[in-house]
Amino acid sequence: MIPIALSGDRSYNKDSIRRYVSEGTRIIPGASTIHFDEISRKRIFQSIDSARMNDVKLLRESFEQLKYRQGRIPSILDFRKYGSIDVNKYFVKFDSYYAFLVKYYSDEYKVRLTPEEASIIEFLSKKVTNMKRIYELALLQQLLQQRRRVSTYYEKTLEMTYHKKLNLQTEESVVRNLTNEFPKEEERKKYKDCVLIKKSSEGYVLEDKFEKMLNENLEFLKMVDELIQYGIENYQENYSDSYKDTDFQLYQKYTYEDVCRLLNWQRNMNAQNIGGYFYDATTKTLPVFINYDKAEDAIAYEDRFVTRENLIALSKHPRKVNSSDADHFFKRTESDKENKILLFVRKNKDDKEAKEFYFLGEVFAQGEPIPIKMEKTGDDAFEINYKLDVPVREDIYEYIVSEA
Repeated sequence: MIPIALSGDRSYNKDSIRRYVSEGTRIIPGASTIHFDEISRKRIFQSIDSARMNDVKLLRESFEQLKYRQGRIPSILDFRKYGSIDVNKYFVKFDSYYAFLVKYYSDEYKVRLTPEEASIIEFLSKKVTNMKRIYELALLQQLLQQRRRVSTYYEKTLEMTYHKKLNLQTEESVVRNLTNEFPKEEERKKYKDCVLIKKSSEGYVLEDKFEKMLNENLEFLKMVDELIQYGIENYQENYSDSYKDTDFQLYQKYTYEDVCRLLNWQRNMNAQNIGGYFYDATTKTLPVFINYDKAEDAIAYEDRFVTRENLIALSKHPRKVNSSDADHFFKRTESDKENKILLFVRKNKDDKEAKEFYFLGEVFAQGEPIPIKMEKTGDDAFEINYKLDVPVREDIYEYIVSEA
């Protein structure tokens, strides 16, 4: 609670809290400064490690406090408006804010949805509001308001309101996300009722069954509208300052799923299949994922920052310097010239609640790959010397490379 109280960060994200303890003087609002001595720091880190940030008691207390201030059951938008806990915590723990209210406040909260409606509210809460880009949210909002073809209006809204241009790959990705085609097989089955749009001869319209639900249940319509508005506000506050021509914002955090989606890949991939990096030939994107704080028994990969703008990273193994992996990184062939290599780094891969990587921008492989033999396995691999397009911001850099 100490770093949360001092920083005002209501996300209850363990990585954010650790970073605050490490770099409090840089992060604390206003002109104040703070320093944690070594003993205090260790005790706080131990407390953070053992804390359950999605604890029901914490969520209920936060709800009760806001309810008392409001004199009524708070709306989803009230949590941000009045500086309460991040309402996304309720989505993660209970699948939706609606499910939380039904479970704990059924005497006072009288709204009830059908199973299909509740599934869509869960899908919007856990997935769509947290897609960390605007395209899906803007399309749904426009369709709710107009209920007819929106191609022309949609593209104009993106350009005029959000300064975004829609290309074909992104448009196809938006359709996959809103028709339940992007998720892994298990989630596709779970959200089988969550097909929200369909393509018409002149643009996009709401899917018939979804539109019927909206027309027949005003409470459901209000929930959908509020969730979309919440997602838009979350995007504008945290993800709207895009880096170059990507949909990523420097130093924000992203999961494997986020990266697959924001790079417009056809499907969400398992983390094990991605490994330390993966090349998608369709989009010519190559995200590199680095766990900087390795476990003691981890295979002897020694990814390491040399400076704030230079990083040494290792290939998968077994891989030789003349492999297709090396071709993709060093852009040796004509088809590899347009490859975009993007860097994602996380401090602590053992944090079960914060499975996210800091986005650090585009990187460029320098020189030639350096062949090495892996110590424990004897496998071939190679080192890559990356130059970062943008030197890592100092506070983020010091947090990542520090041993604390």
